[in-house]
Amino acid sequence: MSWPRPRRRPLLPRVALLAAVALLCALALEYGLRAVAGVGRRHLVGPPNSSFVRYPDPSALPGVEGPSRIGYDSRGLRGDELTAQRSPRVLCVGGSTTLCDYLDQAETWPARLQALLGPQAWVGNAGKSGLTSRANALQLEGLLPELCDLDLVLCTVGINDLALALQQGQAYDARGLDEPAIRARVLARAFFDRPRRFALWPPGRTAIAALLDRARRARWAKEGAREDDLGENLRERRRVRGAAALVRERLPDLRLPLEEYRRNLGRMLAAAEEHGVRIVFLTQPVIWSGSTPEELAALCWFGWIGREPWDGPEGYYSLGALAEGISAYNALLRQVCAERGVGCIDLAAALPRDTSVFYDDCHFNEAGAARVAERVAAWLETHPR
Repeated sequence: MSWPRPRRRPLLPRVALLAAVALLCALALEYGLRAVAGVGRRHLVGPPNSSFVRYPDPSALPGVEGPSRIGYDSRGLRGDELTAQRSPRVLCVGGSTTLCDYLDQAETWPARLQALLGPQAWVGNAGKSGLTSRANALQLEGLLPELCDLDLVLCTVGINDLALALQQGQAYDARGLDEPAIRARVLARAFFDRPRRFALWPPGRTAIAALLDRARRARWAKEGAREDDLGENLRERRRVRGAAALVRERLPDLRLPLEEYRRNLGRMLAAAEEHGVRIVFLTQPVIWSGSTPEELAALCWFGWIGREPWDGPEGYYSLGALAEGISAYNALLRQVCAERGVGCIDLAAALPRDTSVFYDDCHFNEAGAARVAERVAAWLETHPR
């Protein structure tokens, strides 16, 4: 006797059921991320809740001894977590001279300033390499509404504005943040993540896509940092500058870039005023001068023209021209602060131009960061408001 074979269920209903279950799971994950995970709900400067260690070579970075711990809090700020008990509350905004990328967590000048201000003080470091005043203005517009009860914002600006103006030359678009395409690019550079409107279509606008993108960029940030633990990139950039066939002694016309710089400073002042936060600017000190000694000139790599320093620039500006350029930006910053009655800590006039402060053109070594923190703390003590 043969038993009848069981009837096979049609394949299509099973596939449809699996697809429906998968869709429901995806929707649950999507709306769960929007409601709980915090993806795209606030401005993050760096990869949140992340850390890594560098081991810089002192022969490449004079005055820097490793290892250097780098860590970011839940807002992507380098430093301690902000709690209700912390006071005063200070936010530091700027580029790599604020970030102090190669210095240990406790040796950056914002961290040293926090120690000088007292055991309950909080100083958040929103520095990010390469940011101009365009990005710094957008950072303040995004961060100040989210960081409650800030007492002070410290802004170190100027050098990346000069670098961009020199790199682009006649192609520099002084419309800056008033040009939507530029604003979009700068906004993406200013923040690791930021608030956004999600949609179920196209897929790139979902919270799931945002989470995957954030994880990918966090991995890239960590891997990119580890690629240059020793500071070998600095050696190569110095070599390229030293071998450059084209060295220009005369600066391009900086009037339009400086006009835009003034507008960006005004945006930063407006953001601080809107949220009732005191703002103080710091001029940008550098190692350059009209007669930079040869041993110090060998540490420099700024002043590239055209392509980025790692992509084969067309040439470079001389250190004398760079000194003239940063002087123009610092002078305008002092002028704006005087006109608006805003505090200005003139680091450029106060710090020596040598390896007691810098390990390259403008970045502070450990002793330099300590001197910056001491200078800022002393100024704040004599200018309580």
